Order: sequence, then C-alpha cells, then structure tokens
Amino acid sequence: MSVSPPARPTQIGPPPSDLFADLTDIPSTDDLLAGSLTRYSRPDPATGYSQGQARFDDLSLVGPPVVLQGGLHAVARWLPLVSRFREPGTLYPCAAAMSVGRSIPLFEDVNVESWYSGQGDSWCIATRFADSDRLTGCAWSIAADGPELDLDVDHWQGLLDEAESDPTAQPYTIMSLPYSGTEKLFWSRVNMQAEAVRTPGLRRFIVNDRLSLAFVAYYLDNVAVISRATMLRNPFLTTQIGIAFATDQIPANQELLLMADRTSIRPASLQVGRPVELDGRTVGSETVDMILASGDLATVYARGFLTMHPMDRSVFKPRIAHGAQDKRQ
Repeated sequence: MSVSPPARPTQIGPPPSDLFADLTDIPSTDDLLAGSLTRYSRPDPATGYSQGQARFDDLSLVGPPVVLQGGLHAVARWLPLVSRFREPGTLYPCAAAMSVGRSIPLFEDVNVESWYSGQGDSWCIATRFADSDRLTGCAWSIAADGPELDLDVDHWQGLLDEAESDPTAQPYTIMSLPYSGTEKLFWSRVNMQAEAVRTPGLRRFIVNDRLSLAFVAYYLDNVAVISRATMLRNPFLTTQIGIAFATDQIPANQELLLMADRTSIRPASLQVGRPVELDGRTVGSETVDMILASGDLATVYARGFLTMHPMDRSVFKPRIAHGAQDKRQ
C-alpha cells in the first residue's frame, strides 16, 4: 500500500483526522524507532563515546513539514541508543530533554553520536544528531520520588474542575483525538483502547495492551503545541521538549488525561527565532507545562515542558523530501 505525503495544510494546526487513521497495517511506532539505528559502534571504554547513523523510514513518524514529528524527538534520540546498554525494565523512571533547533528529515541517513555512563541503577546518555549542536540532548535515570515527577495535584485538579464545568469550553477533534479548551486549560480525556477501535491507525501506539513511550511523547507534544496554536490561530513548531517518564507500563484500556496548562505559558529562556506578529502582538518562543495522568489524577505517568516558536506563515513553505515514499507497498 502506498501513502502519499500530506498536502500543504489549509487550516491552522494539525487536521481533525490522523493521516493514517484508517490504516490497519502500520508498524508499531516503538518498533520503527527501535529499528532506526542502521549503524552504531561499540562505546569507547574510557569515555562511553559511540557513533553511528539513524534513519527514520516511515511516514507514520511524520510531523510538519515531512520531518520527524517534534514529540518523537523525546524518545527517538535516546531510547534506541540506551537500549544497547540496558534492559528495558531497568530504564524507568527516567527523564529526557532534547533541543529541536532544526528538523530531522525522514528517508535520509543521519549521523548519531552518544556518550553513555552507568553504574547500578543510575545511568545517563548524552546525544548529538546530524552533526548539529542544535540537535543535542540527554536522558538520565531519576528517583521515583524525585522532583521531576512531583505534581501539584491541587493545581491541576482545580484547572480541570473549572474547565470541565465551563459551558464555553471549545471542543476540537485533532489527529483523531477529542480535545477541549478553555482560557486556562487545554486537555483530552481519552481511553486509547476504545479510540483505537474507532480509529485503527492509533493501534501503532499500543503494544501488548500497553501504551508505548512514543505515544506519551507524541501526544504530550500535540496537546502542548495545539494549546497555543488554537489560542493564537497560528501554527507553532517544537524547539525543545523535556519529559519525565514514570514508567513504560501504561494500560491502554483506561481513562487518561492529556493536559497543557495555559496559565503556565511564559516566554522561553532561549529565543530561537525571530518574533512573529500575531493579531497585533509580538510572539516569540514560549514554554508551556504538560502532563499525562490517569483520569482521576491519582497516577502521574509523565510530566514535562515544551518550548515552541510560532511559524511565520508569510515565509513558511513546507518541503516534501525528494523521493520520499512509504515503505508499505
């Protein structure tokens, strides 16, 4: 089966339906990322340095404009690498922070460098992609009771209670999931197992009745970026993402909350591009807080932040990679 690259968007932000919503033969996103390393050297015993190449060869990994989706950077740029050194069950809880100062194209070989160190339950890996200091990042082990996963439950519960009782909350369907937005909160209350019955393409994020780590990163990115894009009616691009992952064992058949705190939106500490004039105001790089939790907020599965920059639609032109094609034929 052949899947054509997406056409130039005609609306603000991602479309209501996932490009792959009705396809049933999409490989697991986790499998695609795990198989992205095409070459990887043994680490230097003294420094932990390794080098190799990666290639992201499936359109289901796409983000605008036909590059690796922004949220997937938070998994793709460390998990396949550290999995060479540690068993999956020894990785969590952990955190990752990745700069996304430039895009990673699909269907092209990309150089990869990493520096790994580990002792006992503790580990850390630093990475650099595409020979670029704008694609650097790191991932590391954290304590289960550490600050990275510490959540002000009262704050989030207050935002949610107010939002779900607000009759003016704006509903959206974006990338096949339902969302709602108020002045203070943008959120989705969802059962992915049920959603995957209605939208077969979502099964790519479910592995053995568990939600993949790729799901966490992909949809936290979505809820964060779209929270701002729908406010200002302008597309935004991810420029930095940081996520603390409590576990990779998230049951798919339960109610979950994906939330972005609109009251937390603030100027980013690092401005990565020229400000853009939007509705009479100047907007630069901004940061927003986001979480993934159980429907009752009793369990926090992931917590983080995302920094984004507005697209200047007067100059932005999506690029379709020459020769790009889906391998599923």
